[in-house]
Amino acid sequence: MNWYYSDGGKSLGPFSDADFEQLAQAGTVKADTYVWCDGMASWTLHGSLPKKEAIQEPVPKIDKAVAQPIPGEPSPAKVAAPTKREQHDFELEKDGWNMNNTFPVITVEGSKIDANEYIEPGTGLATFGAFFVAAIGTLLGIFVSSGILLVMLLFYPLFAWYLRKKATALIHGSGVHVGEDQFPEIHRCVEDFKARLDLKRDVDVYVVEDNVVNALAVKYGKKNVVLLTDDLIHGCLASGQPHALAFIIGHELAHISLNHTGVFRSWMSKHMKKLGRLDEYSADSIAAALVGDKSRAFNGLLILTVGYTLLKHVNIESIVRQAREVEMNKYSKKAERGLTHPLLLNRLLRVLKAG
Repeated sequence: MNWYYSDGGKSLGPFSDADFEQLAQAGTVKADTYVWCDGMASWTLHGSLPKKEAIQEPVPKIDKAVAQPIPGEPSPAKVAAPTKREQHDFELEKDGWNMNNTFPVITVEGSKIDANEYIEPGTGLATFGAFFVAAIGTLLGIFVSSGILLVMLLFYPLFAWYLRKKATALIHGSGVHVGEDQFPEIHRCVEDFKARLDLKRDVDVYVVEDNVVNALAVKYGKKNVVLLTDDLIHGCLASGQPHALAFIIGHELAHISLNHTGVFRSWMSKHMKKLGRLDEYSADSIAAALVGDKSRAFNGLLILTVGYTLLKHVNIESIVRQAREVEMNKYSKKAERGLTHPLLLNRLLRVLKAG
């Protein structure tokens, strides 16, 4: 079991049970220290944990001024929770929740990745086919409508500008904008993945309330937006799989990096469903490379498949066997043709086979 504790707004860890017990005995971790371990839904006061989980503080007090450093004491984590609180002219009700709650580290370090190397085979041909069909359809539509469609296309940029402004205002007014002082661990993960993908474009990330475990990347004009549902974030943390969230974030950033979110490109992938499925496989491959671990990628997709509540009860061998059956079933292949996304079990099997 991996343990973390918060010190001055910084997340320190992970520590094994034995190392964490030494920290508690030395007085580094106290009853009023916020701690978190695998499987916990959120950071909790060490003293409020059940006795079987809490590490009891020692009777003797440690004089911090003369105490020697603990062997193996960690250096501060790269990502810190805010140490200062912005001043407001109102008081927040603090009963039942904690303003200094610390978020688990989800950032995965690694080398730079060329997204183009992970594009699914056949994507180029599918893109050309979609473009050709769209071009023929547009010309035919202009001819049949006696030029009315052409006029509509000419006015489309103005109409699209209005819709973009309205959509961005709606998101900014109903979601929580992720930044250095708001969900900093998510922000750090996004910025780290952007750097590794050499993604120069700005990406705004919002947490939105929804009763589904999902995420979405969209583009409004030049603004790229990633939406993460609260159930998705809670599910990854409550299931003890915080890096599954990193995989899903990487998946959405991969769509942006490969220019899947543009108006015309997203229209093509929506209407030519084979292209949409290939795009999803490409994004999965890039996200798996970003997190650098098949199990993290697998868990990210498994949470989307079964939800976080039942995740720990899933028999992995059984679901992999089921995924192989789906892969070989000709009717599954026919059913998938009508979908813009591959069947989730096909995606699960694909990340296991990768590399």
